Amino acid sequence: MAAKKGMGVLHEVARRGDHCAVQYLKRELSNTQTKLKVDDVDQDLWTPLHFACLKGNEDAAMVLLEKGANPSAQTRFGRTALHFASQISNHKLVRQLLDHGADPHLKDKRQVRPFDICPEGECKVMLWDYEEGGNPNRTDDMDG
Repeated sequence: MAAKKGMGVLHEVARRGDHCAVQYLKRELSNTQTKLKVDDVDQDLWTPLHFACLKGNEDAAMVLLEKGANPSAQTRFGRTALHFASQISNHKLVRQLLDHGADPHLKDKRQVRPFDICPEGECKVMLWDYEEGGNPNRTDDMDG
């Protein structure tokens, strides 16, 4: 993925998500002198968290969430980090986002919820439980 116009250093670091990038995120977002904003947006309203989730970078996403990233921020097209994590069926990211208050009911501009684009499996069950007000900590299977 080429850098998008308006993409800041946190966007690029979250997109990369390697060990050095995650350490940089931790250091810079903990620095009270830094001018970096955890929810900085590019021209399409993407935050660093959107990039981390799109790329499946769990560690980067966790750092961003711990530093106060908005898990329900929407891109210009209405997509949230939860849409991206659901689309790639990353159950760890989906769980992190939901645990940090991501709204599973938010629809994008095409009226698509994260549940709608999530392949069958653990992520889909997790999203179903949250949407239906079930137990979000459920670990049993659907049969019983």
